[in-house]
Amino acid sequence: MNDKMMHWQGTDLIVTPNRCYVKNTIRIIIVGVMFLCLGIYLAIRYQDFWQLPLATGGCLVFPALLYKFFSADIQLYIPAGKAAVSMSFGGYFKHTLIDKNEVQIVQNTLNGKPYMAIASKNNPYGRSYQISPFLTSAHKDKLYNENILPVIKQQLLS
Repeated sequence: MNDKMMHWQGTDLIVTPNRCYVKNTIRIIIVGVMFLCLGIYLAIRYQDFWQLPLATGGCLVFPALLYKFFSADIQLYIPAGKAAVSMSFGGYFKHTLIDKNEVQIVQNTLNGKPYMAIASKNNPYGRSYQISPFLTSAHKDKLYNENILPVIKQQLLS
């Protein structure tokens, strides 16, 4: 598990479940920018054959940037005390989600990939918020359950 997936900020625990996918997203953005540069070079130098690299670069860069901002940089704040759990996108737009005493940890799946999430005790099958990366292998699942999940449970109980 990535050590940056979970860190402390004072007494608040900050969980960034999809942090492990940031490197792949950055690679896709770099390749897309290279295609955009190739398209611009071909348009300036030869005035021909620039449409395909420009379209390919745009199709790589824009979705990857959206994924990075709206999925890979999501942070869940689990404070100490009786405060509520909140979420932010990359440190911006902080939004209160659920009270700590109304939270339980559940296992959900998305497209057949399991992950751990927090949900309301009143409606565990309703809206939930991801607190782990996709646990697609037994090794990842074991590491998460041994190292990270007890810290999150302890913070939710405090």
